[in-house]
Amino acid sequence: MTIAAPQTDTPLDDQTQDPLNDENDDPENVDDDVQLADQSFERIGEDGDYDMESLLPSNVPNTNGSAIDKGLPNPDTTDSMTPLEIHMQTNIENDNSASFCCGQIKPYNLGNVQIIFPDFFDTSGWGVLGPHWFGPACVWLILVGASHLCIKAIYWRNLGIGSIVICYLFLALCTYRLSDVSLRDPGIVLDKEIPAHVPLDRVNQYRFCDRCQVWQPPDGVHCPECNVCVAGYDHHCVWMGTCIGKRNYRQFVLFNMSWLYYIVYLFFWILTFGPLFIKPR
Repeated sequence: MTIAAPQTDTPLDDQTQDPLNDENDDPENVDDDVQLADQSFERIGEDGDYDMESLLPSNVPNTNGSAIDKGLPNPDTTDSMTPLEIHMQTNIENDNSASFCCGQIKPYNLGNVQIIFPDFFDTSGWGVLGPHWFGPACVWLILVGASHLCIKAIYWRNLGIGSIVICYLFLALCTYRLSDVSLRDPGIVLDKEIPAHVPLDRVNQYRFCDRCQVWQPPDGVHCPECNVCVAGYDHHCVWMGTCIGKRNYRQFVLFNMSWLYYIVYLFFWILTFGPLFIKPR
């Protein structure tokens, strides 16, 4: 009499085991993979034009959450940063020495406005060029032409060298006032959040600009010509090439006073009273 041997069930692990895992666990296959990796390192080491960073994909995030493609700033931190800070961060991340000129940051655009001197713009609000840059150039040429006619009138009436010096002083003063208006920040709004020092009764008066993604103060307006929000907006002056707002309104008034005094000097001294007091020889 023969007794059949008991049948043993196959273990669950053996039934679900992937045959591919057996191939991966094969010592011969592991040695082949290591050998291929060693060959790739040797090929990179022999050719000096390759480096390990070039083998990585360009958009794989690193441990800090930013992209290896360093041309873009980190989106997690740019929401509360000013355009100047974003521009500086981009230059630093790119590690591009050409982004700095004579120790200063290269100019960049803010809407239709160009920040030609970012360092001075951040500290003193000076170094802004509006979209109508030809306006101040035309005004300065008019001042030069008017000064030339004044000097010729002084020669004809023999009013002396002192009158000519006064003409040159007025021209220099008007040129300075014109530059101070056209190159000064009119009051560009850069607040991504309502400032903490704003009184509570004025917080509700702030408006959010969808175009600039900033909070406008109660007297702020989005200028379609400059494509930026300007605090204390008065008007956009083509002759000054920029907006007249909170931070350059005083300079705008001083410029107008300068050329008005120049006209008063022309009519009351050169054309009227000067020839009466100083008789021609």
